[in-house]
Order: sequence, then C-alpha cells, then structure tokens
Amino acid sequence: AAGWVTGWAEACVTAWTDGTILRPYASAATSDGAKDSTVLNIVAPAGEVLSNVVIRDLGIEHPYSLPATPATIGTGDGIRFDASASGSQIAQSRVENVAIRLMGRDGIHIRGDAGYGGLDQTTFARLDIVANRRHGVYGKYATDITFSDVLSSGSQRCGMYFEACLNMVFLHCLFNGNGAAFVNDGSATWTGTTFGDWPYYDQAQMYFNGCQRLTLTALDFEEWSGETVASVWTPAAVQTALAFYNCRGGSITGCTTFNADYQHGAIESWLIAFL
Repeated sequence: AAGWVTGWAEACVTAWTDGTILRPYASAATSDGAKDSTVLNIVAPAGEVLSNVVIRDLGIEHPYSLPATPATIGTGDGIRFDASASGSQIAQSRVENVAIRLMGRDGIHIRGDAGYGGLDQTTFARLDIVANRRHGVYGKYATDITFSDVLSSGSQRCGMYFEACLNMVFLHCLFNGNGAAFVNDGSATWTGTTFGDWPYYDQAQMYFNGCQRLTLTALDFEEWSGETVASVWTPAAVQTALAFYNCRGGSITGCTTFNADYQHGAIESWLIAFL
C-alpha cells in the first residue's frame, strides 16, 4: 500500500562508521517552539496497511545539550510511526542499530488507530535513546511489538511509556536516569515543570497504562529513586522503576536494579508499582 515519509531531516550531515547522522533541519524550531521538527515521520494513509518499513544504521540527534528548549530543538520526535488515520496500520517493520538523542518530544513516538491496531508486528533492536525532552519511547495502540537490547537514558520524562498496547516483549533493556522534568513540589504529589502535572505513580522509568500480555525479561533499572551523598538522601525525580496501571497478563523475569536508594515518608519509592 502507498505511504509516505516526511520530516525535517538534513540528510547525510555527518558520516558515522556504520551509517549516517540525521539532524532536524535548522529552521524547524521557531521562537515559540511550535514547529514540529520530527526527523522521520512514517505515515500510513486511512484504510491502508504500510508494511516492511526498515530503518537501520542511523544516528538521529540535535547538536545541543539539555536542558534544551523548544526554540532550540523544536517539538518533534526522532522517529514517528503514524497509523492514527481510520483503519490504517504499519506492520511487519524493523528499527535496528539506531541512536536517537535530544529530540524536542519523544525519541520514538508510536500513534495508532484505536480500532485497528496501529503499529503491528514490529521489532526495535540495538537502540540508544538518550536525553530526549519528553519520553525515550512513547506508544499507543501497538500490537505484537518487541524491544531488545535498548538503552533508554536521560530523557526528561519516562524511559518508555505505553498506553493501550497488546502483546509486547522487552528483552535486555537498560533504563538509566530518566525523569529529570519531574520535581518534588514539597507534597505527596510530584509534578512536572514542562508538560503539565502528572500523578506521582506515572513517574517511572518504565510505565504501562491499560496494556495486556506483557513479557519483561532481563531488564536493568538504574538511578531511578535517588542517592545518598554525604549521609544526606537526595531524591531523584523518578520514584518508581516499573509501574503498571490497569494492566492484565504478563511476566517479569530476571530483572535487576542498581544505584537506587528507597525513600520512606510522604513521598515513597517503589521498585514495582501495580495500580
């Protein structure tokens, strides 16, 4: 079926040993930060199935460092799979050997059609997703998705955030130091300063909302709660390593945590939260 790819990428800006670095076009960001500077936007038309999309051996990045603003890095995603049109779907696709850094919104953004499955039968393998202004990965309405050997580190919100997804497998993924946009407002609820306030249970390295049949194997969560420096406990923004809200079915096997101290009191930390 017909489909299209849009974006603001400057092709072949810098050659990598194994591929190419794509950067959002310099004029993609405006003074009010309203410009959508998504680099690769894969779109399935209404009523169509776009299949066999392969993205590999790429770097996608901004030449800035956090904290960046929409005026400098825009408000777009590194890779966006858009199957939100009625009856559309993107299927049997693969993203591998890709590094995504410093996007104005999400490193990878998946949006689907509620009644048709959105992104389906797709694998993400050997990815570095670092320092994005919202989530490392965001997905809604995706089915039969696999993430393997993925580093999700230093994004301002969650390392990965999924809503209404089905049959997902995660293998050998590392989550480290995400969530800097979440701050302690002095009460039992933590707030985010950039994208609106969220309940504190959303503030996890990995968060699932209304998902079913999840398999999590050999995942590592680091720097998700805080650390003790000179006998003083200093809270990290993210207070939960792994959170499930209204989810059904799945398994968690062989996961580890590292560099996280628990906080007790008005604001608590959890390794896993079932909500």
